[in-house]
Amino acid sequence: MHRSSSIFVGLIAIVGASVLSSCADSSASMRDISKFQVNQVPTVVGQPLPAQWGAMFGFVMTKAPILDLDDPQSLEQIKGLVRQVPWIDPSTVKVHLAMPDGVRLYYRSLIPVLVIRQGGRAVGLLSKDGRALPPGFREDQLSMFLSINIPDGIALPSPGDSSSAGLLQEAVRIFPEVDQLKALTKLSIVAIQQQSDYRATESEIVPPLTFVTADGLEIEWGRSRDTPDPFSVDANKRPLTLERKGFRLSQLMKQFPNLVGVGRVVLDDPLVKVFDRQGKPMALKSDIL
Repeated sequence: MHRSSSIFVGLIAIVGASVLSSCADSSASMRDISKFQVNQVPTVVGQPLPAQWGAMFGFVMTKAPILDLDDPQSLEQIKGLVRQVPWIDPSTVKVHLAMPDGVRLYYRSLIPVLVIRQGGRAVGLLSKDGRALPPGFREDQLSMFLSINIPDGIALPSPGDSSSAGLLQEAVRIFPEVDQLKALTKLSIVAIQQQSDYRATESEIVPPLTFVTADGLEIEWGRSRDTPDPFSVDANKRPLTLERKGFRLSQLMKQFPNLVGVGRVVLDDPLVKVFDRQGKPMALKSDIL
């Protein structure tokens, strides 16, 4: 899904498998790596690299000093420079000498998974590991990602940084569970949001989350597998694990095929509860523990 990108950096830097002449004196070890050319642009989840992301890479590279590639430390300097680009996964950056042309640089982009929305408007993008990514995707491209709806007052992280907000951290932790639930139920889950009855406390317990489908169904899921939740137990005081909540939902869908007419489902209470689109309780044929 994410293609590696490689570049040669020299007096002219070259990207890809082909090599171009870098300078008149190709044996020289001094290289101005601020001058480069990319001929293999990485894709991001199957989409072209946003122009703003490419410009950001170029801006970082313009700050590069002239380096002596005979000095082993020069490769570490290049690696450190590229790791400053906020959309590049720093753990994937590799630099190799490719003389006489310069060096070859490999990297992968971070994987976007969550669009941060505030009042319905896209205000940020988070990677799979919780780092903020730069803007640059069109709204129609953002629609391919899961949204996390946040209330006013939550500080947004700068590109390259991780969020300190419990809601955003929990959304990143719970993202894999959404993927598993979608595969299990075939429901079109498009957004995550904190449960409406959650009230922040001084203890700063992370909020339980609700999943929202494309047709507006709300599934009160609770907290992620990796977040301790002493309140999420069934009627027999057993913890409501990811597997248990998934089982509850699958049993519910046997009573209400495709959840037609259902407006809200509560999975993180001792007993499963179901409400219609007007908010009225719906009777279950049998309790689901």
